[in-house]
Amino acid sequence: MGALWCKQIDRLKTVIAEKTLLREMQERCGSGYLGSNWHPRDRKNWMSSLDPKKARINMIVWPGTHSSATNKIGIEMITRPFAQCQSLSVYQQLVCGADPGKENRVADALSRIPEPTVFAISTVQPDMVEALKGFYNLVEGKSLTTKLLRTGRFKQINGLVIEGNRVFVPEYNKALYGRSVPDFNPYIPGSSDTPSIDFSLQELGRLRVLLKNNLKRAQQRMTSLANAHRIDKTFSVGDMVYLRLKDYRQHTVSFRKSKKLAKRFYGPFKILERIGQIYQRKLSHFLSSFSLSLTHSKGSPPRARVLDIRVEETGKVCHGILSTYGVDVVIEDVKRFISETKSEIIILKIRTEAGRMDPPGLEKYVWEQLYELLIRQNDNVFEKTITEIILPRRVICVWKPHRLPKLKHKSPFWGSSYLRDNWIDTDLPATKFESNMKYLSQQLPVMARRYFYRVENTVTPQADNPVVCVKAVTNRIHGYGRLFIAQCFQRNCVNCLQIFSIHFIAEDFFDACVGLTQARLEGEA
Repeated sequence: MGALWCKQIDRLKTVIAEKTLLREMQERCGSGYLGSNWHPRDRKNWMSSLDPKKARINMIVWPGTHSSATNKIGIEMITRPFAQCQSLSVYQQLVCGADPGKENRVADALSRIPEPTVFAISTVQPDMVEALKGFYNLVEGKSLTTKLLRTGRFKQINGLVIEGNRVFVPEYNKALYGRSVPDFNPYIPGSSDTPSIDFSLQELGRLRVLLKNNLKRAQQRMTSLANAHRIDKTFSVGDMVYLRLKDYRQHTVSFRKSKKLAKRFYGPFKILERIGQIYQRKLSHFLSSFSLSLTHSKGSPPRARVLDIRVEETGKVCHGILSTYGVDVVIEDVKRFISETKSEIIILKIRTEAGRMDPPGLEKYVWEQLYELLIRQNDNVFEKTITEIILPRRVICVWKPHRLPKLKHKSPFWGSSYLRDNWIDTDLPATKFESNMKYLSQQLPVMARRYFYRVENTVTPQADNPVVCVKAVTNRIHGYGRLFIAQCFQRNCVNCLQIFSIHFIAEDFFDACVGLTQARLEGEA
């Protein structure tokens, strides 16, 4: 018994050490990369925004889920935590968004600054007030004052523009400060003959670089946190949307004694016209227009494009010894999503679970249900653009049975050799991280191969470990998707990354893959 406890304690120390390694790597190297700040305006149809006429299949970085249809597996709160790898249904993984959570306006604003810049470290000057008054007496200052006063939020007192109890200070302006923005040229070591001055100027230069890097790292983290709760919504005429009324202030639709229990959204309503960010809705008994900030799409932002389904001989989806609903539920979710989008392509992998028999008739059933949607097995597909292979074929179905014969060329199903990975069974995050990086670097670039390669940003519970719940274990590596992509840039293997999958997929992970795709299309990655 004592040896067992010692083993578990050592195991726990190893897990903590590896989590520390990843955290320190992220703090040291950052998780920013080319395209990391790009977010699709319409996530549900993000492939359409990539210019389908130019986006080739092998240039897309596909966000995916592992053990996709396990949201209702086993018995809730009893066996489900040991096998559940996704809390959403297949349809929800494709189209459903996350709860935005509480708004952090400071992080939101700072995360939108394109590049942090350090101009100088300064103190408040006594003549600042007089300089502001002088600026507001100039033509440029008077024009700015007029615009501010029209908003109703500002007022002019003693030559200054005031908002509440704060003085409004315009952006850096030569008219205000009497000089242009200072340009700091880097000091060249050895330019000064005085050793003390030379040393001081070098130290100042290093301090400036350190401050800039710290600001950039803080901004990247703020961007990552803000983007996790940020949704860019764009609607078109004819779309159905729900309308949100401001709590405790607008009661024109529903009257309830308990305002706390009132509905959050009303509708759906049909959009009749769009004017900027203002939409006209089909509604007669109260206000006829509404702002984008008060809407909620009837179909929310998407998440995954690669699905991984395990089945047993009965035709049910399973994970290990536990099973859930039938594969027909998955097929219906896929068909529903395809019917609601225009240019989205899905990679659907269906495989027989290890130790189980192949389900009889499954291949025929999938063929009958997805007949018009299946993209036939063909090596030339990788070089084609989205426009060239769709209409209406938009599903690449990879079928991996145990004993059934291998699939033939130009079959409606793709063989398992077209979707490869190098999975290792471990619950150690840094070990899995480096293993993923090692095997990825050994692959051919995406432009030179004729198969999909998947990297799984996951770790697996181990039977000899007291922590066996999937979510608790996979959280050890869950938040390091952007770090992995950033490291791919640094280790020169980003051109090999193609499918990136995860347990419990999140919007930030989805956006990370889409941003890298955009960078590839623009020739930056």
